[in-house]
Amino acid sequence: MLLDTLVHRLQGYPELLQTVSLAQLIKYISLSAALRQDICFAQPAPASPDGPPPTYLPPAVCSFLSEATGIPYGLVQDAWHIVRYDVWLHPGPNAHAALVQRALEEHGLKVGIATVAFYPPHFHCINPLCGGRQPALRKQQARQVVAFTLADGARPAWAINLYCHHCHTTYHHNFYLHAGQRIYYAGIPDFLQVGEHQFVDSGLAALWTDLMVVSWVSATNCARSYEMSLSKSETRPDDWQFSFTLTTEQVWDAFVILALLRDHERRGELLHIPHTGDQRDRFMAAMEHRNTRIVKEGQPELRHYCDRCIRFYEGPDPDAPLHRVQPIVVDGITLGHPCCGVFRCRVPLANNRHRFCPPLAVGSLQVFPVRTRCRRTSVSPVTAVGVELLSARGAIVAGGEVIQRLTARTEGSPRIYSIPALGHGRTRAGPSPGAAYGLAQRGTSGAEQSCIARGR
Repeated sequence: MLLDTLVHRLQGYPELLQTVSLAQLIKYISLSAALRQDICFAQPAPASPDGPPPTYLPPAVCSFLSEATGIPYGLVQDAWHIVRYDVWLHPGPNAHAALVQRALEEHGLKVGIATVAFYPPHFHCINPLCGGRQPALRKQQARQVVAFTLADGARPAWAINLYCHHCHTTYHHNFYLHAGQRIYYAGIPDFLQVGEHQFVDSGLAALWTDLMVVSWVSATNCARSYEMSLSKSETRPDDWQFSFTLTTEQVWDAFVILALLRDHERRGELLHIPHTGDQRDRFMAAMEHRNTRIVKEGQPELRHYCDRCIRFYEGPDPDAPLHRVQPIVVDGITLGHPCCGVFRCRVPLANNRHRFCPPLAVGSLQVFPVRTRCRRTSVSPVTAVGVELLSARGAIVAGGEVIQRLTARTEGSPRIYSIPALGHGRTRAGPSPGAAYGLAQRGTSGAEQSCIARGR
């Protein structure tokens, strides 16, 4: 319908012309188009969405349109008489969304417009260090990114950064950046930034979390299943700057970021992480802080009391306090957490695949100066030799020399030998923590080296 025709028709309904706004009329057309089948099958005479539009609307549809658009109930039928043919030609909601997406892909990408755009949620500075002036932000940068969505697969997108020239703060979609710190906004965003040019739908990250918790699905399999079922690789542009392949690391980052944001939202706090360093190290301090708090304060379920899970019993002494019994449900198989191979070492591993912590990362090939003398007549035959690797805090220091302890297991009880660390010898730890399978020494005879190697 041409605008001239629309104005001419509205002149025949002066009350409608003076009451209904353009936004209400557009909303009326969109909602009516989504109800075409309901309008047809509520008619007294047979009607079809492929035929001409009915003359009147059902009462239920009139009530819905009046409440949804704000148009008075008495004017809903008048509006139908004016726009019913345009409503019947208007695409439904799914077709309209596909039409918009196809238009943006065909004509928008080449001019910097994508189906998904990530703007900061604020257009005025909210940094408390800005002095309360809240100046308007200016556009600083627009860059190509990839959005991993739950409904539309991996899509090309643009991320736009805004900048405050007063306090020199850069605003991103998830956080604002100031003085080398990322300060996340309150609440859970619609998309999580998991890389410099990668964003993940929050609903998709929540799905991965549920799969890991309920079904024990690994991050690798989450990424693989997304590529196989949800990525929609057939709709990807060929000339985009970045890959549309989801990686295991991005799944883990989405899991961690969502968990930390949920934790901070429950406590009414903002998440702070460093902006510098590698992506995998940025959230370590925040995770350690949360884990420490859980260890000290416990989870919310710790304070739960009810008659079904707790029983109180009286002891032999009626004046003594009641005894509380609470069941604990655990898995039948308990797997230990990855830790350093040195007994009682509390330094965390740099990577769960490592056997020793960073201070002892060379433990499997660590150099231990050794000096000893062969005493065949004073040592019993040895079946195994163990080297106890000591952490830097637990090392024995005598006169500036580190002393390592060799445990020699004989047919009787174990014997402990303290050997001063002199010379330039080498002790190489074996495939399991504490086992030694090779000893070499400079400055000693071949016979002495052979005795050391055999534990004699």
